[in-house]
Amino acid sequence: STQLPGADSRKSRYSALLPGGDGGRGAAVLSGGHWDGTLCVSSEAGRTLHAAVQHSRTITCLAVSGALLITGAEDTTAVLWFLAPPSVPKHTTVPQPLRALRGHVREISAVAVSAHLDLAASGAVDGRVLLHTCHNGALVRSITHPEGATIGHLHIASLPHRLLVGAAATSEGRLRVYSL
Repeated sequence: STQLPGADSRKSRYSALLPGGDGGRGAAVLSGGHWDGTLCVSSEAGRTLHAAVQHSRTITCLAVSGALLITGAEDTTAVLWFLAPPSVPKHTTVPQPLRALRGHVREISAVAVSAHLDLAASGAVDGRVLLHTCHNGALVRSITHPEGATIGHLHIASLPHRLLVGAAATSEGRLRVYSL
């Protein structure tokens, strides 16, 4: 069966722009959402510069902080990546997988990462949020949304060390804040 591309409103959850695209000019586009679980690095013109597979199903969300990238997927895993500096002669940022972060039993719907705090967060459709360290992947904390709502938004604030969690439903209208 053929998977159609996601709606435009969902595409922002699994794409990001990085400086230094094709030949060091412009920007590189990181994208998930591909049926085969591929993370693609493309030029602004749409030319694929690099492709990497670490997920067995579609990447549903990604986030970048400094040289760290985190992806979440339908396969219930989050993968932490190192964004290597642009390589010579291609001048292309190449994501290198560091480790898989496990513990979810449902599709991951939101991710966040903070290179400064060495923390990665992943949220799933069952309302569960897992907080891991970046340097070794150790599980630090598990939080469950009080209503079990699908996690739609995650953000790790370096100052004042907070995790912000929002539900995917627009009718929810609340942002929950947790101290780290």
